[in-house]
Amino acid sequence: MFIERTDHLRTQVYDVLRRERVLILAAIDVDSACACKIFQNLLCCDGIQYSLVPVSGRQSLKQAFQEHAGQARHVVLVNCGATISVVDELDANDETHFYIFDSHRPFDLYNVYSDKVHLVKLPDEDLDFPQPEEVFSDPEEEDEDSDGEVADTYEDSLEPEEDDVGEPSAKRRAFTMKRKAQRRREKRVWEQKRADILFKYFEFYYHSSATSLIMLELAHFMSKDNNDLVWWAIAGLTEQLLYQRIDREKYVTDAAQLQEKFVLRLNNPSVSSVHTLRIQFDQELRLALYRHWSMYESLLHSEYSSVNFKVWTQHGQKLLHEFLANMGLPLVQSKQKFGAMDKDIRNNVKTWMEELSPKYRLDDMTYGSFVAQFGYQHKFSAADVVHALTGLLENTDGQMDYSTNFFKALDALSRTNSDVLRKGIALGLEHQLALSQQVRLFMDMKQIVSAGSFTYTYIDESSPHYRYFSNTVLLTRLARYLQPTTRKRSQQLPFLLSAPARGTPQTCVVLGVPAVREAAHKNYLSRAFEAAVRHMKGAVNIEFDSFEPAVVQMRYEDRPRFFDALTAVLES
Repeated sequence: MFIERTDHLRTQVYDVLRRERVLILAAIDVDSACACKIFQNLLCCDGIQYSLVPVSGRQSLKQAFQEHAGQARHVVLVNCGATISVVDELDANDETHFYIFDSHRPFDLYNVYSDKVHLVKLPDEDLDFPQPEEVFSDPEEEDEDSDGEVADTYEDSLEPEEDDVGEPSAKRRAFTMKRKAQRRREKRVWEQKRADILFKYFEFYYHSSATSLIMLELAHFMSKDNNDLVWWAIAGLTEQLLYQRIDREKYVTDAAQLQEKFVLRLNNPSVSSVHTLRIQFDQELRLALYRHWSMYESLLHSEYSSVNFKVWTQHGQKLLHEFLANMGLPLVQSKQKFGAMDKDIRNNVKTWMEELSPKYRLDDMTYGSFVAQFGYQHKFSAADVVHALTGLLENTDGQMDYSTNFFKALDALSRTNSDVLRKGIALGLEHQLALSQQVRLFMDMKQIVSAGSFTYTYIDESSPHYRYFSNTVLLTRLARYLQPTTRKRSQQLPFLLSAPARGTPQTCVVLGVPAVREAAHKNYLSRAFEAAVRHMKGAVNIEFDSFEPAVVQMRYEDRPRFFDALTAVLES
């Protein structure tokens, strides 16, 4: 069941939830944290009791539901549950209703046609679903009664008198066999058509609009939107662009709607106060955390600039220095903290970089984004917040688990907790440096291997940075960072990356991203992974636990067999 009209968001979702306690199960990502923060704000305004439980995967989702199902009949799933049959997977009773706010696509068809599952989406999203009778009905079962009555009548009219032993005539037996053969043919045709329909529907996994945007629309309809909620929704949308979950066109459309509908209305340039959060649209450089780093280090370690300059080579280093020199940025200034640079240079460096970038084939060096400032404190861009929240969510220091990390990220979204956000920025810088150094290590060791139908590499426990990449988000970022560094022919192939699984000895995670030439936000490898597992002979224990596509967990000894099976699938 779909809920897409804004007024229905209130009448069919919020007004139902406000009657009793709500259980919220949320995935571990930036958009999910932002959506939960907005939803928490609405629930607190109306005094609605709720329980919020972060979940890291399908097993975690099932375990959390079983532990807390007795607390509430209404369960809200944030960025999880859309691609699985939640009623069956969670073994829910008839009284439980699920409200799914999830950007993952495609929707599981059992969710689409279940009256216990309420799928929430924006009204401008067009989806093409198979009809129920095309995938759930069998013509043999549907026509069994009517066909049987007609056939019996017809057979009775043709049936000659039975012989002494009461056996049917040869004519009747022939007719019955012909009818059964016809039904088998019809069943085969229907099954083949059903398989084609399902293959087309489930061929690609992709992301729709950020879930935080839907929560913002709900707040807006209830006249409870403000700059804080808008800023959280902006962060959720920016994460989708930075981590290539949506394409540039989709991002521009959603960002333009935010600017026109919320930012311009809620931000008056003439109003200035130390207690005011101000948001404005601005062009943002594709450099990670450069406001909290030096320009030189940001250029050296950011994915876009380092790949284009090939900074792991001597020629690339010279090219980077040449770029800085032609821009008129002294090396001494570029290696200082951004805030410590001369004011004139700091104010003009973005313009200089935009003008010079096309000469160095950096055509997409900037993109439209938003910056926020609370009173007279330091400005934060939406990208800064995304990297900071990712740093907190993916933190592997000490004994912190994913649940603690999630609530730390929620705290960082409150403007009164700027210290937590700054800690997240420090972790984001640490992660960015680990990504860059791991790429350089792969380049120096020449560890990227071509397997014919795909390229792959893996991180082992001897790597100094392996602990950072046991989480899906950073592992995906590393895969997309590495892929453009390969040869042009290899860039036309899918790329697989494997790393040790966190907390599970002798187990690894394998992740796949599509070829560079293909739409990065659409991933067909999830289906290929499933087919490869079916092709593997012998006992295997491979888990599809992640909410993200094309991510599997397996034992080390099964990885070579999995790669062989995947090669056979992709070449067939």
